Amino acid sequence: MSEKPLAYVIEDNVDLATIFVESLTAVGYRALMINDGAEAMSTIFAAPPSLIMLDLHLPSYSGDKILREIRANPLTKDIRVLVASADARLAEEQRGARTTILNKPVGFMQLQLLARRFLPTND
Repeated sequence: MSEKPLAYVIEDNVDLATIFVESLTAVGYRALMINDGAEAMSTIFAAPPSLIMLDLHLPSYSGDKILREIRANPLTKDIRVLVASADARLAEEQRGARTTILNKPVGFMQLQLLARRFLPTND
């Protein structure tokens, strides 16, 4: 049996992050929670995932900066990123190829339906 694809949930609200992790896990990802922007940066580039769920307002390092660095790096530029934010204006500025915008609140089932479409076996 092949290993489940890796997903990072980068969200400083632990309650939301837990819901997102559970939702991604339910559809077949091995989802890990990261609550800090600086930690996210080191983790993403050390072990690139298949999917990232990214909040834009994070401690230590903002989500929009993280996204710019992901897209600028040849090893990570093609990772599917789901931007989840209550800041609709800032979120829209992040829209681009392989970046999907979700306005908070994001529902458990909504995330499951979307994440299932991005499982590597569905590419």
